[in-house]
Amino acid sequence: MKSVTPDEIYQNNLNCLNAHSLETLEAFQKYPPQRRIAFYPCTNSAGEANLMCQIPGRKSISLYPHRGVLNRMIGLMENWNIEAYDTVIFHGMGLGYGPLAALKLFRPPPRLIVIESEPAIFDLALHLVDLRSLLQYKRLDLFVGADQNPDNIISRCNDYVCFGTPRILAHPLYASIFKESFISFNEQLQSAVGRARDIYGTARKFGRRLLTNSIENLPSFFGGASLGSLAGKLEGIPAVCVAAGPSLDKALGSLAKIQDRALIVACDSAVAALLRHHIIPHMVVTVDLHENNFEKIRPVLDQLQKSALVFGLESNPDIVRAIPSRRRIGITADSRIYQTWIAPRWNLKAKLTGYNSVGMASIALANALGCTPIALVGMDLAIGGTDSHSKHAANHYQIDPSKSFKVDGVRGIPVSSLPQWTAERIQLEKTISDLKLKVIDTSIGGAFIEGSEIKTLSEFLATALRPDADVDFILSGLDWSSSIAIDEISVELKSMLDELQICQRGCLNGQRLSEKMLRLARTGHQIPVNDLTELNSHLDQFQESHRTMLGLLEIGRLSNLQDLYRSRELLESSRDQMSRQEILTTELACLASYYESQGDIIAYVLSQIHEKYHYFHELVQIDEKPVRSSARALALARRHAAAAELWQAEKAYQISLDANDVNSSAWRELIALYIEFGLWRTARRQLEKAADLFPQADWLDKAEEMLEARIGELYLSAGQAFKHQDLPLARCRLEAYLAYVPRDLKALNLKRELSRQLPGCSTVSHPDDIVNDQPSTELAGAIEGLCQAEKYERAIGIFEGMIEHRHPNTADLRWQIGQLRFRLGDVSSALWNLAQALELCADNHELYRKLQASIEVIGGPPKRSPPIPNCGRQT
Repeated sequence: MKSVTPDEIYQNNLNCLNAHSLETLEAFQKYPPQRRIAFYPCTNSAGEANLMCQIPGRKSISLYPHRGVLNRMIGLMENWNIEAYDTVIFHGMGLGYGPLAALKLFRPPPRLIVIESEPAIFDLALHLVDLRSLLQYKRLDLFVGADQNPDNIISRCNDYVCFGTPRILAHPLYASIFKESFISFNEQLQSAVGRARDIYGTARKFGRRLLTNSIENLPSFFGGASLGSLAGKLEGIPAVCVAAGPSLDKALGSLAKIQDRALIVACDSAVAALLRHHIIPHMVVTVDLHENNFEKIRPVLDQLQKSALVFGLESNPDIVRAIPSRRRIGITADSRIYQTWIAPRWNLKAKLTGYNSVGMASIALANALGCTPIALVGMDLAIGGTDSHSKHAANHYQIDPSKSFKVDGVRGIPVSSLPQWTAERIQLEKTISDLKLKVIDTSIGGAFIEGSEIKTLSEFLATALRPDADVDFILSGLDWSSSIAIDEISVELKSMLDELQICQRGCLNGQRLSEKMLRLARTGHQIPVNDLTELNSHLDQFQESHRTMLGLLEIGRLSNLQDLYRSRELLESSRDQMSRQEILTTELACLASYYESQGDIIAYVLSQIHEKYHYFHELVQIDEKPVRSSARALALARRHAAAAELWQAEKAYQISLDANDVNSSAWRELIALYIEFGLWRTARRQLEKAADLFPQADWLDKAEEMLEARIGELYLSAGQAFKHQDLPLARCRLEAYLAYVPRDLKALNLKRELSRQLPGCSTVSHPDDIVNDQPSTELAGAIEGLCQAEKYERAIGIFEGMIEHRHPNTADLRWQIGQLRFRLGDVSSALWNLAQALELCADNHELYRKLQASIEVIGGPPKRSPPIPNCGRQT
């Protein structure tokens, strides 16, 4: 038998690569096979192709140190339970033995993704190993080149990775050869897979709710100001993003001092705590799509008239409609409705850089408005003792210690965190790096956020606030009105209705044709070729004609797509073993399922768009009627109220009453609206005003009875939630009830019982205990190493942790922080820390002289000159 030469192997492989993916071939050919590390072809004792790697200063490494390479690669995967619809990702293909082993081992083979960042190794693989069976495999995605990006790769293969189960196999020797670059890429690859699957899991589980919420929120989205029109309007103004972490409790007193010298952006879970301390946030952010998120806001709705509402397009519409503020901004991270319909049509620029939580949304918002620096308060991303949140927050987790794990803490010692917080921290660190944000983390007891500056809230208030700023004045001067006319929205919704109906007819026709043929195929009848041609032509035309609409609706049918995708993958992987009739039957079944799922979601969205169209259409009709302005306002108010749009209805009712304040119908309807939406303080105030105008009106007593009944229902529902051990809900309802009836003995007793069970149900150690046990010599050694590595923020975090725990040499610690701040070029903070040290060392002559010298070097005088001491205590 004639042996195959390396040139023949290379040419055969190259021909297969060209046929498989011209894009990959071109990407490979643009990189000359330059080698960062020397590789030498060789064979092992079994005659198998191998590579020797010469790393400078080390012994040579064999890429495959043992004989029987293919069998050894099979051994690494033989215990994997892999189906045809799963995906195996090979990071570092080497000479290709791993993917070849997967093709040999798994029957039918799964999807394969092969990533080789070293073109030189890929070139050698093409020369040394016959890869034709791999390169001819249709379900292979191949990525070659040094500029590969894990997020881009997973994005291109999103369906494969998310609909099946992915496995990553990194080449065993690459970490030893390429070290940090390979390890880092592998970590990014795993994170990219995890993020994609998390997003898909959420979308699959809540896809219809995301669509429903987005459509329900359209009146607020269109009726408020666009993010694009407000972008950069607070240029250079500091922002404080307030979350409800455990450290918020200590910060509440200081936050009250900010007033209007910085923008206060509150996450929805922190709002109740702020308002309890008479701090009205300038903006409230909500992005949670779940119904129970409304419980966070329920007790304080009346107090949010002046706070701008910033809401995710997909967030719970109960909150969006109920908050009475007329200042509102709609945002989105990745909404299909926004991307495929709203943005191209109106260019509202509502998209914020990817956020995965309300905390991330608040930071991205502050950046979009032009704020800098951005201070984080209560964003601990860690457990505080047994607490997941501030004691004043509406929501608390019942922490399962087995699900917590240790992460780096600001104070230099590990803190306990949870998976969702870790994902948020990783996203935040990426955002800080990508956008070059100046972020100040004031949560000294929380998780360390790479790229942030570590400062106490007191330092931030002293050094970053703008004395000349008046945020409320700036916000009052902005245009919060909609830039889109109502009649324009009505016309666009009618256009969408028409397109949906056309799409629905095409879908029903395709479903009818495919189901008819499927019945024939299952009974053994031959399908005429012309019928199959017609069916395939209909599918192509249907998908091409409605590509945009189908993309918009896809998220709503993800729950049905997994089974369909898996059926298709099983078909593709098993065609060679199936008869023509079996293939035809399976294809027709998949096609019928496809049309069925499309038709289901089209009908679902059609009914919702129909409702919104009628709402806007009727608003246009009311606006065009030739009636008095007060009558028009009352008609508009009633239409808004019927659509449960409180903020719009309230505005219209007020216009009507301003024109005619003795219209009892308007008063009665407005008060009923307040009661319905839970604005009970406002309802009571309006009842008192109405009583002066209509002292004999029977409806006043009925409204008062309804108000008392609604408040009483809160207590009853809290008791029911407690009985069923839904403790977070019980807490939220009870707090809302006590906001109106603070001295109710039964409610106070229930609160005491709740406090014994929630949130104190974790056995995670409190970080304070760990800090006190940390030997000072060990901390000193850690600080020295961090400073040598120029990781100054980490060192500052340790210093701040020691100060927080009343270290006896606090003045000296402040002096050292001042020195580090000076090295970082932060002169104002350096001076502040040195001034703090001066105030603490009135009896320490040596330290005082040291501080005076430091301040002279930095270039600023001390705030005050303490007396020169005669003797000092030891530092």
